[in-house]
Amino acid sequence: MQTSGRATAACVDPSAMAANRVGQSGRKYAETLSSAGRNERILQKSVENRANSACQRGDDWGWPGWAVWVKLPLAKPRGAMKRSIPSPFGPLVVTVRNGAVAQVTWGNTRWDDADPLLDRAQAQLEGYFAGTRRDFDLPLEISGSAFQRDVCAAISAIPFGETLTYGEIARRLGAPPQAVGQACGHNPIPVIVPCHRVLAANGLGGFSARGGIETKVALLRHEGAAGLLI
Repeated sequence: MQTSGRATAACVDPSAMAANRVGQSGRKYAETLSSAGRNERILQKSVENRANSACQRGDDWGWPGWAVWVKLPLAKPRGAMKRSIPSPFGPLVVTVRNGAVAQVTWGNTRWDDADPLLDRAQAQLEGYFAGTRRDFDLPLEISGSAFQRDVCAAISAIPFGETLTYGEIARRLGAPPQAVGQACGHNPIPVIVPCHRVLAANGLGGFSARGGIETKVALLRHEGAAGLLI
């Protein structure tokens, strides 16, 4: 018996149609999960690349919000040498790279690489903390923008035991005091580039190294500059 197209359509099992729709939804969901997985892997690789690049440059780089995605490298930057140096204000870690001091940080990790420049840096820092040296004679590699390097150069010109304000440096450089303050906070070589000698117009200002303001005051006292503040 001949059947019409309409009759044939009426004979389609509704449960089969529902199952087909469920199957299509399942495939779409699976495709979504697969796409999300690919995106996750791409994002993880991107963060890993950024972390590795920062590590090779010598930056102390971390992105806590992405801790679930990537384990950040703990090894020292490629080509860098490090030395832990005790100080009255906590242990310092000096990093040299490309024949220059590139970084000074506070940290408890023990490093003892053999390098002539690290020997010089250690001797000069020990002399500074012992009160027998007032300035440093070391090649420096200041990372960051040209403005960052200009601010660090202005800071380095402040004599031992003296201070300037963010505003005074800003006027010399033709920049806003806030920008100078931010550059001070990003100084990669504290103590040697003495950002502790830069104050606010009406107070101490900030200090991003370990111990914060207390360390800043202790360094100024060590240089005999506390009379300017207290």
